[in-house]
Amino acid sequence: MILRCLQLIRFAAFFVPLPLRDDWQQEWEAEILHSSDELRREQRFTPYAQVALFIRCLGSLPDALWLCRHEWRADMLIQDVRYSIRGLIRRPAFTAAIVFILALGIGANTAVFSVVNGVLLRPLPFPEPERLVMVWDVSPDLSRQKDGPSPGNMIDFRSQNTVFDGVTAWYATQPKTWRGDNDAEKVQAAQVTTDFFNVFGRTPHLGRTFDDAEVERQDRVVVLSYAFWQRRFNGDSAVLGRSILLDETPHQVVGIMPSDFAMPNKDVGIWVPWDFKKAYAHLPVVPRDFRFLRVVARLKADVTIQQAQQNMDAISAGLEQYPVNKGWRVRVVPLADEIVGDLRPVLLVLFAAVSCVLLIACTNISNLLLTKAAGRSRELAVRAAIGASRFRMVRQLLTESLILSLAGGAAGLTSAFLGLRVLMSIAPPDLPRFDEVTIDANVLAFTLLISIVTALFFGFLPTLHATRGDLSGSLKTNSTGTGEGRVQRRFGKALVIFEIGAAFTLMAGAGLLVRSFLNIIQVPKGFDSDNVLVMRVFPDARVYRTGEQRLTYFGTLKDRLRALPSVQTVGATTGLPMNQYNNAPNRPYWRADLPVPEGGAPEGQLSMVTPGYFETLRIRLLSGRNFDSSDHANSQPVVIINATLARKLWKDANPVGNSLMIDYAARGKYPYLVVGVVDDVRGEALRVAPEPEMFLAHAQVPYVTMNMVLRTDRDPMSLANAVRRIILELDPTQPVYSITTLNDLVSGTLVRERFSSVLLAVLAGLAAVLATFGTYSVMAFFVSHRTREIGLRVALGAKTHDVRALVLRQGAAITACGIGLGFICSLGLSWPMAALLFGVSAVEPVVFVGVPILLASTALLASYIPARRAMRVDPIEALRQD
Repeated sequence: MILRCLQLIRFAAFFVPLPLRDDWQQEWEAEILHSSDELRREQRFTPYAQVALFIRCLGSLPDALWLCRHEWRADMLIQDVRYSIRGLIRRPAFTAAIVFILALGIGANTAVFSVVNGVLLRPLPFPEPERLVMVWDVSPDLSRQKDGPSPGNMIDFRSQNTVFDGVTAWYATQPKTWRGDNDAEKVQAAQVTTDFFNVFGRTPHLGRTFDDAEVERQDRVVVLSYAFWQRRFNGDSAVLGRSILLDETPHQVVGIMPSDFAMPNKDVGIWVPWDFKKAYAHLPVVPRDFRFLRVVARLKADVTIQQAQQNMDAISAGLEQYPVNKGWRVRVVPLADEIVGDLRPVLLVLFAAVSCVLLIACTNISNLLLTKAAGRSRELAVRAAIGASRFRMVRQLLTESLILSLAGGAAGLTSAFLGLRVLMSIAPPDLPRFDEVTIDANVLAFTLLISIVTALFFGFLPTLHATRGDLSGSLKTNSTGTGEGRVQRRFGKALVIFEIGAAFTLMAGAGLLVRSFLNIIQVPKGFDSDNVLVMRVFPDARVYRTGEQRLTYFGTLKDRLRALPSVQTVGATTGLPMNQYNNAPNRPYWRADLPVPEGGAPEGQLSMVTPGYFETLRIRLLSGRNFDSSDHANSQPVVIINATLARKLWKDANPVGNSLMIDYAARGKYPYLVVGVVDDVRGEALRVAPEPEMFLAHAQVPYVTMNMVLRTDRDPMSLANAVRRIILELDPTQPVYSITTLNDLVSGTLVRERFSSVLLAVLAGLAAVLATFGTYSVMAFFVSHRTREIGLRVALGAKTHDVRALVLRQGAAITACGIGLGFICSLGLSWPMAALLFGVSAVEPVVFVGVPILLASTALLASYIPARRAMRVDPIEALRQD
């Protein structure tokens, strides 16, 4: 089939009319009619005859091999390389400038591609990772897009599906206290079902994983992460079979996982088996409204994502027989997409931006080569006069471009190592798979590829221009002011217009992201994060079993922390804003004087707080009162709600004194008396709108894991050691999990926006500098090639300001065209970026007015320097050039 297509192309060459010069047309027909033997005897061909030969040779492999051997002999190629290297060495400044520009462009591309490759392109470290999917519960009516399935639904997913080889689940990771011989540490532990490691397809580095029999017997066994094993046991394999203390309970170590296994996240140090059937055996039924599990399944070998979705849709439709599942559906998402999350569009935007910088760099180099080509016209004419074909000269010039590009690629690879280290230092610490980012074979191949493509890109137009037309004219006269020079100037202007347009597009995108970031940090948080120290205190529930023990522990801790110098207020909560360890579940709520809404009650975040919490974070009390000592286990159950929930249920009326029903297992569904309304708080992230929140008194619901907060009148981290000492003195077996500031937690939610904004702004600045340099080089070329004309104008009476205006008009025209092109491109690209923006229109006036002004100012400044040079042209010297 392919050979037949080639023969058709070969046959069509006889009949396709093409606008050729007469002498080339004759050569075309002659070459087409020659036999293969005659072709082999030919020594030189015109460029068009070479095209004819190539088309003809498509149908004949011997002819094709002969043509390649004739035109690309190794000795000729070595000769071209040697000549190119000698020529570049003779022009060190010119060569160094090009290599430096390429090093910036290729190095930046290589560094960013390393991140894209490690995060997006490289397969997950599991066997057949494309078969792994995550399963979520979704409810469009309640605006719930990603809720973890409930234990009851999870059991039915396992038993009723026909599309999965395995389904595993885990509970949100929680710190457990590991105690060694001389110290103790809070380590992240994940409670997982027994088939957890089998579903991911990973075997342990040492030992084994869990089996069903020991879970049925409720044996206390654990599997350790490689990092925790190395840190705490120095990689000693004798730890297998030994007992370690977790929450003061012995657990047997049965396995060590490999170093690259990091599920559910890289902070997990211990995995413990979990049988949620037995966990809920004390209840009449396994709950279906507690949606907190994380579920991963492995597709069968012949099942697609679409087929799995259809099967789960059918199962979820059957589960609507339970009232709590009304309106809920199941969504199946590839695990790779879930891990990367919303980072994919950010990385693709950055990669597009850095590619744009490389295009601008290539355009600049093309301009430099065009300028240099003007000085090589006599050289090329001599080569043509002594018998060099155009193809031979094209090959020579492209060889120079390739050598320059490979040198730039080698320098770019060096700069990529440095750039990648900078990226790693400013990148978000929670960037998924960032520890897998490295310069590997794929990155090296990418660098080589873009080096070759770059050489073709920036070398093609100058080469085509340098070898076109009647080269013999260059031996007769200086063509500086001829039509050949005009064509060269047009090429240069077109390239600069493209540069300015690309720079405008990149700067507009960076401006939108920076403007969005500024809008985010100006959003009212609803609390004051300055001078607030946060301690994550997670006592062992087995030690502090009763509510009285827990209240005594936290009460004593509050009193001791409050006694520290410079501490103003102290409080505690389960649901701290901007905190990844947020133990605040979502629970249904409704007004006690109204029936449960049809389709199910809406859900709000439920937190337990102590007196002093709202005062410490300075969350404004809008009406009613805060919690106090009168709210205890034997008093009326009370609740404080936020303004969003108050508006949703009571509109403009004051809800204080009304009753609220909350479906919370620890307290039942009996009414809670609303005693206060507080201002809305941005709890998850600054760009996420506040959701309904409910706060219960910790004295009435004594939760065991709390986030302690204290406000100071100085740097809060100066009290970290004293706080750590107080917690250990209170109970040496319960160390604090971590100590940080609330400002650091808030800053952590902005790190991705800051990372993308800063990096894109740097790339935009680099693009603007390159565009300014391109404008300067073109205007300098314009002045140098019109020196005689400028001198003639001055001799005929032109004033200095006339000469300056002549040059600046040229620069202004180029800049205006480039800005117009960039404006059109920016409008087309701003809409896809809308998902990354916050509080910013896709056509933000500040950006689309400020960027043109900035670009126009720099471009005109670049034009002014050659204009000053033109103003000093001596007419006598200019006229002598003839």
